[in-house]
Amino acid sequence: MNAQTDALNKYNQAHQLEQDVANAQQAFDEARNAQTAAADKLAAAKAYQQASVKAENAAKALNDANNTLNVAQKALDEARNAQTAAADQLGTTNPDVAALQNAANDAQTKLTKLR
Repeated sequence: MNAQTDALNKYNQAHQLEQDVANAQQAFDEARNAQTAAADKLAAAKAYQQASVKAENAAKALNDANNTLNVAQKALDEARNAQTAAADQLGTTNPDVAALQNAANDAQTKLTKLR
């Protein structure tokens, strides 16, 4: 009976060792899966950081473009104002030019009659 009990104890110990190995393998697999998930999250965080930098650069480029557009719009407005002022100036000097042209025509007519 003693040998039988000893054999049963050894069997139970072996069975417990098998169970411990299975538990250790499961814990190892879970740790590996957690490591893979952590690596994936780290890669996603890095991609997010890179995307954030690109978005920040794009926002800066857009801001610079808007500033350039504002400067160009101001220059266009100033050019239009200058054009309007020149047109107004031309409109007020045109009658003077017309009067000079009439005087020149009259002088030419008189000169022709004198000849």
